[in-house]
Amino acid sequence: MASEIKIPLGNRIFRRVGKPFFRTLFRILSRVELQGFEHVPLEGGYLVTGNHVSLYDPAFVLAFWPADLEAAGAADILNRPGQNILMRCYGGIPVHRGEVDRTLLQAMIDRLKSGLSVYIAPEGTRSHLPGMQQAHHGAAYVVAKAGVLVVPVGMTGTEDIFKSRREGVKATLRMVVGRPIQLPPVNTRASNRRQALLANTNMIMKAIADLLPIEYRGVYG
Repeated sequence: MASEIKIPLGNRIFRRVGKPFFRTLFRILSRVELQGFEHVPLEGGYLVTGNHVSLYDPAFVLAFWPADLEAAGAADILNRPGQNILMRCYGGIPVHRGEVDRTLLQAMIDRLKSGLSVYIAPEGTRSHLPGMQQAHHGAAYVVAKAGVLVVPVGMTGTEDIFKSRREGVKATLRMVVGRPIQLPPVNTRASNRRQALLANTNMIMKAIADLLPIEYRGVYG
C-alpha cells in the first residue's frame, strides 16, 4: 500500500462548493439523464474511464459522481484563462498530450494505491464529434500497476450543449455507468506486455462502447 495522499484543504473546499454549483449549471443548460450509478463501488480506489467527445465531459463526470474523483487533464489547460483556475482549484493532475507521461502515470498509480479513485479519458484527447478514437495504453498500464477495478462510463450530448442553446432547445446530456470490470493481470516487465496492455485497453474501450449508441462507438463499434 502506498503512503496516504493528502488532498490540500483548498482543493477539498472547492470540490464541496463547486460540485453542487456545476450540477445546477448543467441542469439549467441541459436535460441531464443519469443511469447505472448503482454500479459505483462504495469505496475507492478504482479507475473511472469514459469516452471523450467534448471539453465538458470531465466536468460532467466530476460534478455528478457520488464521490470525489481525482482527475487527469491536459497540461495546456493551465495556459487557458478561466480553465487554468478551475483546474488548479480542483487539483487536477496535468497530462502532457502526445507523449508518454510517466510522472502522470505514477501520480495516478499512487492515488489509486492510497485508496483514492481517479477519472481518465483513455483516448487522450477529445474527438469533437461522436465516435471514439483509438485509445492509448495508459489506463491499462495504471490498472496493471495499481491492481484496481475499472468503472466504464459512456456519455452523450456534451458536444451539443451550447449549440442546442443557441438553437433555443436544451441538449440531453446522458451518463451511463457500467458494471466494474476486473482486467486480467499484466506483467509490465514481460516481453509480451505491449500485446497484453493492448488487449486490456480494448476491454476497457469495449466496455465503454457497450454503454453508448452505435454512432458514438467509432473504432470500437
